[in-house]
Amino acid sequence: MSGRDRISGLPESLLTQILSHLPTKQSVQTSVLSKRWENVYLSVPGLDLDCSSIPYYADELLLSFLTFIDKLLEFSPELSLLKVKIKCRGMLIDGFSDRIGTVIDRGTQHLDVVSSTDYYEDSFGHALPGVDFMPMNLYTSKTLVYLKLSCSGLRDPGFVSMPCLRFLHLEEVKWLVHLEKLVSGCPVLEELTLVRDLDDEYARRHEEFTAMRVRSRSLKKFRVPLKHRWDCSSEVRCTLEIDAPGLEYMSLGEDQFDSVVVKNLSCLLVVELDIKFVVNFGEFFDPSDASKRTEIREFLNGISSVRHMIISAKTVKALDLYSKEGMIPKFNNLSRLEAVFHGKLLQFMPAFLECCPNLKHLVLKVLHSEEMEEGLELTDVPRCVSSTLECVEIQEQLELEEGKMKATSYFLGNSAVLKKLILSPTAYDPRYVVESEIYDKVNKLTKQQSVQTSVLSKRWENLYLSVPGLDLDCSSIPYYADEMLLSFLTFIDKLLEFSPELSLLKVKIKCRNTMIDGFKDRIGTMIDRGIQHLDVMSSTDYYEDTLRDILPVVDFMPMNLLTSKTLVYLKLSSSGLRDPGFVSMPCLRFLHLEQVKWLVHIEKLVSGCPELEELTLVRDLDDEYARRHEEFMAMRVRSKSLKKFRVPLKHRWDCSSEVRSMHT
Repeated sequence: MSGRDRISGLPESLLTQILSHLPTKQSVQTSVLSKRWENVYLSVPGLDLDCSSIPYYADELLLSFLTFIDKLLEFSPELSLLKVKIKCRGMLIDGFSDRIGTVIDRGTQHLDVVSSTDYYEDSFGHALPGVDFMPMNLYTSKTLVYLKLSCSGLRDPGFVSMPCLRFLHLEEVKWLVHLEKLVSGCPVLEELTLVRDLDDEYARRHEEFTAMRVRSRSLKKFRVPLKHRWDCSSEVRCTLEIDAPGLEYMSLGEDQFDSVVVKNLSCLLVVELDIKFVVNFGEFFDPSDASKRTEIREFLNGISSVRHMIISAKTVKALDLYSKEGMIPKFNNLSRLEAVFHGKLLQFMPAFLECCPNLKHLVLKVLHSEEMEEGLELTDVPRCVSSTLECVEIQEQLELEEGKMKATSYFLGNSAVLKKLILSPTAYDPRYVVESEIYDKVNKLTKQQSVQTSVLSKRWENLYLSVPGLDLDCSSIPYYADEMLLSFLTFIDKLLEFSPELSLLKVKIKCRNTMIDGFKDRIGTMIDRGIQHLDVMSSTDYYEDTLRDILPVVDFMPMNLLTSKTLVYLKLSSSGLRDPGFVSMPCLRFLHLEQVKWLVHIEKLVSGCPELEELTLVRDLDDEYARRHEEFMAMRVRSKSLKKFRVPLKHRWDCSSEVRSMHT
């Protein structure tokens, strides 16, 4: 009885239902279990495909992957593919759009596509994204209920009709159709999530797409989630306009738009704000800017009917700045407020509460601040405190007991109808320091040290995974310790898979001497995450060729390195550089190349860096690649922007070479 296969005895409809909860790769693997399971995966009413790990050069592997997709689509063509999720690799895939079109024709209800992020050079020498444009039948799907597109392109179809679409998630989409037109063709749309591409070249070149309008009578929930974090900046101005009379919930979790205009939000129940009304990270608006004050006033008037408001510390700071020159409107319907105050801004709290005359429930989180002023005096008593406030929760994390007592005394002494006062149990707890402050401190540690913080408490368990940087050293892993190396690579993969939307601003990697399989692909993944600072020390392994010559085994860098739009600093040691055909690193200012193995001319590399200011060059005196390819015996540095060039002391007493080289 114990050896009986009871699962295989289940009806096929139930088996396909079980497999529909697995990624397609895993469901296909069940085909080897027995004859009964051989083709069950082909009847699963869904697809979950990921080709992001297919290397750029693996054309045969990609062809096999596409053939497999075609086989899935051809089997039981009458079967509806209710749920489809596809994640592409970095380079464009021929025929990708046509296959998406076939999927849509199969009655898909749930479609989630992460498109490629390839680049090409236009006739003016500019690097432009090569975009996976969605098929035209997407816009007239009669079955789609949920649609999520990431990095995809949307052309103007002329006509949009998606009568069943209720949930729409658009992330860094390349627009050649107005959002307003798309939304207007979705008469039952309830939820819209929007993440703007801050460097959208299409918007840069087509001014009509620098305004995004959301006009819908059916929309109930709208979100702009946190996406770019420390990399939140843009040279392309964009305005967001929301006109949704049925909207009940709005969350603006990041400053992705230069201005936000809201209209007809009479049904608004909850608004969640983590914005400061300026796109660039760390910047606040100038209170003397009259046009910006007008914009903020109109926004606040537009949300003044809200009943429940949640505001972050930076929004509180922005409102404090605004209040110095302008008047905050009354929130007459507001009954619950959750607000985060840095300690020094507590002085602003009574003035803000004056704008909430009917407030009943206040959740006040006060963050520890080194700028906390000792002379904190809360004297003004707003109307809500004396007449309507029934419950106050003070989640206070102040270093001084005096500050806690003053805040407590303020509400106890002035709240005539207060029924409940809830205080945090401790005066100060480092677990509740602002996360940005923690990231700043943890980011200064090596990755090994930051990982060690995960044992401090439950709060710290995964915090290191969100640090926008990596500092990895595997040079101490012995040659024979394959299990240790595998664990190390698994750890890197875990880091890269966690919060894939998080930019890795600074990455430093030191390899061991023997080659590491998959090293280049992982570097490529990191580059796609928006690196600004990259420092790689590659392996220096050797092998014996057929002529019994000892040659280096080279860690060649991935091709997307040479088209990075975000790199500002690049240092490569003992790495290999192939000719990508096209180089475009528009932000690179600092370049350090040490004993690089050249299969691309440095002249070509430098010419693709229009902002390059500093170049440091250390030649590999025994470069076997130069020895065998005479064209690389001359190194030409030609640049109009270069201000500083160095060939530092490196080889000392071992400075000799059998390979002649010329610098110009």
